[in-house]
Amino acid sequence: MTQATSLPSTRGTLIMATSHFPPGTDRPILALHGSASSGAIWQPLVTALDGERIVLAPDLPGYGKNAGLSELEASARFGWLGDAICALGGEFDLVGHSFGGAVAMVLANRYPDRVRSVVLYEPIVPPPNQIKDALEVQDLWSLWTQMLRLDVENAMALFCDFWSGPRSWAHMNQHARTRLIKDFASVMLDFRQVFTGQMDVVDRAYSGPLTLLRGDASHPIAAAMSDRLARQYSTVRVEVLTGLGHLGPVTHKQKVVERIKSALGQDGGFNEDRANASNSLAYRSLSAHHRTLPEKIP
Repeated sequence: MTQATSLPSTRGTLIMATSHFPPGTDRPILALHGSASSGAIWQPLVTALDGERIVLAPDLPGYGKNAGLSELEASARFGWLGDAICALGGEFDLVGHSFGGAVAMVLANRYPDRVRSVVLYEPIVPPPNQIKDALEVQDLWSLWTQMLRLDVENAMALFCDFWSGPRSWAHMNQHARTRLIKDFASVMLDFRQVFTGQMDVVDRAYSGPLTLLRGDASHPIAAAMSDRLARQYSTVRVEVLTGLGHLGPVTHKQKVVERIKSALGQDGGFNEDRANASNSLAYRSLSAHHRTLPEKIP
């Protein structure tokens, strides 16, 4: 059973969707969405674990039910989430997608003694220094700077086509376009937090299990960023999902949920043998992974 939950903080109330809290359940799962999205992206995970684990899927400040915040309030999102974590108490697991994956790693490194495991689908991973000059994020830096020069609609069209393939915006209905246009200011806030040194996701205070999921039909930058993050942590495993793009949690909900459940221990879970084996994987570099993106969202 899905229900609405709100966690109070000194900043107000963080609204989220959650599964029913089973008696005696410990270790909640905090699931974080990416840019131009909301906690609703994790509804399949909430449903799949209902009665087994509590899943907290907040709308990040600036999105969804928390979209009414000022830019200044939304920019304090780590404070909001920190308050939520303090309210939870005890240990928890983290799940994240895209920008939400970057947020998850920041939280894991801020609360390393409380995070038991982290599962990410194609996290954004900016290098801490000389960001715009790093090969693995040059395309992302270029996307941001181009969006800054465009009107809102064309900027969001560029954003969607970058992550979902050429003409994704053209294939989108007007309702979806209108919703994405409303998210423009928050998307640009996400970029600023990524590219202005506010998010060091490779701090490495966290030393627990880390699972990185990515699709083989994504922009090459997704593989490059996962590659960089994988090099920073010892207990990491990487899974490449066939046929999925950057929006895998949306387009292939059940497949992604199954892999997340497995990583969280629902279907065998994480073990040291698989973690050590993953460290020997031969990752493809960005230069070796260039290819033509699909015409439509996969």
